[in-house]
Amino acid sequence: MNGEAVTLTPIDVIEVWYRRAEARFVDARGLGQYRRSHIYGSVLSTAQRGSTGGGIEEWPKDDRIVTFCGCPHHLSSIRAAGLQKAGFSEVYVIDEGFGVWAERGYPMSGLRSTTQSDISERVIEGELDARYAGEYVWAAVDRQYEAAPIQEDGRFTLVLKFSGVTDETPVRVSTPTYTVTRPLGELTSEISNG
Repeated sequence: MNGEAVTLTPIDVIEVWYRRAEARFVDARGLGQYRRSHIYGSVLSTAQRGSTGGGIEEWPKDDRIVTFCGCPHHLSSIRAAGLQKAGFSEVYVIDEGFGVWAERGYPMSGLRSTTQSDISERVIEGELDARYAGEYVWAAVDRQYEAAPIQEDGRFTLVLKFSGVTDETPVRVSTPTYTVTRPLGELTSEISNG
């Protein structure tokens, strides 16, 4: 991920670390998702293009850090890679994602109903020139973000798990070659070559 190997770790292992206070937790999602619900005690440090810090600058570089998101691990893997590049030596990603954490009733702040009631899962697919393989496509609504890698054939599939969106909600999609903002209903049915 971004030139860094990240460690996906089973949620059961992560939950033991949490109960024993053996890790710090970083929410890689956007502000809207964090405000709605997050792992209790976690800090918001979103995965955004080029991010290397955010809410954790004072943490010792050898502390165990666990990143999470809801997709279940695209954004958290991007964030983990950024943390590793910033010099943090013990960084892990919750393999199953925040949705499973919430479903299991593990400690969290905010609304448990976030697991499904007001989160819409939508898919945006597209295709770029294959030379962009390995780079990322980003989607944003307000302060909610999702990302997906561009595959070797140039195709990408963004799976959005945003709260409070409808077909009319404007979504910004950024690729290495273009950025477009359109209503979600249009993007899920027609985005392709830009």
